[in-house]
Amino acid sequence: PAYRVNDNNYGPLYLARRQFSRAKEEFSKIAMVDSKNPYALAGLGAVCLLKRQYQQAKRYFLSALEIKKNLPYALLGLAKVEFSLKNLKKAKKLFCHCQTLQPLDPQVYYFLGRIYEKEKNFEEAALQYQDAMRLGLNNLNIIKALLRVSSHIEKKDGIVEYAMARFWEFKKGFTHYRLHASRYASHAARNKLHVKRTRKLEKEIKGLEKVNKQIRVLERMVGKG
Repeated sequence: PAYRVNDNNYGPLYLARRQFSRAKEEFSKIAMVDSKNPYALAGLGAVCLLKRQYQQAKRYFLSALEIKKNLPYALLGLAKVEFSLKNLKKAKKLFCHCQTLQPLDPQVYYFLGRIYEKEKNFEEAALQYQDAMRLGLNNLNIIKALLRVSSHIEKKDGIVEYAMARFWEFKKGFTHYRLHASRYASHAARNKLHVKRTRKLEKEIKGLEKVNKQIRVLERMVGKG
């Protein structure tokens, strides 16, 4: 109890490597000897969240927050749980609180963007998505989300340009990876899931390139009209 810190065990490492059973074992060891350790409880909540055991995750995160109010990791986890359970009002309130506590966490902006999009507040959703990308979140999901909400916004030229700039940046990094794939060949051969995800990304990249071409055609048509 005198050494309550997040990383006094291998739980966070196993969690980052998606070794859920090992992570749960580590967090459980800490909770067994220190039942009031908020980091261990939040860690157990994170394991349940990633395994989509939302009610269990919620209980762990709430227990952690009872011990240590405003623990960012537990607050963010609870917000994700409420979002997954479609409790959007609760999730929005929690994410806004997280944004105050951790204004540089891109995940918070991304999830707020998703909530605003569901509320059909597309301009605010676009702002949240762009802020998430400026803070370092750059993947195909958020690029597609930004393009999707832009279709509902009248003045969207700047938004589309930004989305596609980040797309080309993403593609450049992905292409570099593919060119140097031989370095990871032995690993990829052992990891079929990795290969499957890589192929899926390639298909999504081609799909976004097609969307970009369609946008350009529409822009030229509007310009001529």
